[in-house]
Amino acid sequence: MVRGSVSLARRHGVSQIVVGLTILGFATSAPEFFVSLLAALQDKSEIALGNVIGSNIANLGLVLGSAALIFPLTVHKAVIRQEILFLLAASGLTWLLAANNSISRWEGILLLVFFLVFIAYCMSRTRNPRRTDTLSAPDLNTVLLKHPWLDLLYLVLGLTGLILGAKLFVLGAVSTARLLGVSEFLIGLSLVALGTSLPEAAAVIVSVLRHKTDLALGTVIGSNLFNLLLILGTVAVCRPIPTSPASVKFDFPVVVGLTLLLVPLARSQNKISRLEGGILLLLYGGYIAIITWRG
Repeated sequence: MVRGSVSLARRHGVSQIVVGLTILGFATSAPEFFVSLLAALQDKSEIALGNVIGSNIANLGLVLGSAALIFPLTVHKAVIRQEILFLLAASGLTWLLAANNSISRWEGILLLVFFLVFIAYCMSRTRNPRRTDTLSAPDLNTVLLKHPWLDLLYLVLGLTGLILGAKLFVLGAVSTARLLGVSEFLIGLSLVALGTSLPEAAAVIVSVLRHKTDLALGTVIGSNLFNLLLILGTVAVCRPIPTSPASVKFDFPVVVGLTLLLVPLARSQNKISRLEGGILLLLYGGYIAIITWRG
């Protein structure tokens, strides 16, 4: 999926960071979208909410931390000023909307409008000739597949495999957790979130192994924005999402806190180092321990 999407986008002059923010962000968020929507339609809104919140925490702590341990992630200043701040604003807005113990249909529409603003912003990035995050000509040749039709074939086959694999994982995880008598919200925060975050993990790790750190960071930021704006917005429009006081006091602040933490981490020599990746992993492990103890 990484090879197909990058080749397709680069063939049309799209920069790496925009590829991650849009194409891979949407592709890797597909499991969260379908799982959350299906759960909400089946009156399992706790799973839907826990899935989105837990996935964002897993993306920031587990996925990004693991990627930085493999290879330090270079962060351009534009990413710090724009994309991370955009994600921070979306995280704060979602927390604010959840504070009244539910995310209503009108609030879901507001999230979708914010999502359209984000997409328009990304599209404007592709038309900015002053951008410096484009690949050089030799590098461009190395990411292009031999035939244009292979771009779509790689993308479709890769995405299909990721979605089916994540779906099977989620089905098994939910069944096992219910047999253990765990709450549905905890299922969403932990096992379901981990399962639906597997595509992000796969895409980010492959990107890092190919030394495309812009693509890796863009994928995480884009996926989290899709989760908060598109998925929660769509689910809330279909069926209002109840939010518990415990999630408003702890889980939403964790999402905002981890996002805020990216700013100083990314500013340290404009990269996320292996040590900082280890810190993100420890924070994620601590979060999992706390919610497991909380039950």
